[in-house]
Amino acid sequence: MPISRENLLTGLTETVAYHLYNVAYVFAQAQYHRNEADYNTGREWDLTEVPLHIDGIADAFKSWHIMRDQAAAQASLVSMLPSRERRQSERPERRPALTDESKP
Repeated sequence: MPISRENLLTGLTETVAYHLYNVAYVFAQAQYHRNEADYNTGREWDLTEVPLHIDGIADAFKSWHIMRDQAAAQASLVSMLPSRERRQSERPERRPALTDESKP
């Protein structure tokens, strides 16, 4: 049974969605655990717990590598940028310098 273009696109969309979710979820978990490690001085980390988190991050990098060239992945990256960064045309032509005279 030949694979239709529709089924192929549906499969690709589902694959990209899975990998995009994996990257976002693992990133959020990594941020949480990083804050725990940095600021929760009362927490003791188990020797088997840390490698599991590292393995999850490695899997997220694999997921990103698989789908990084897809439009959904690119849109996700752009959506994470601060809105000011996306509006390059609204930036001032030149940044003020310390040597500039201040206007009262």
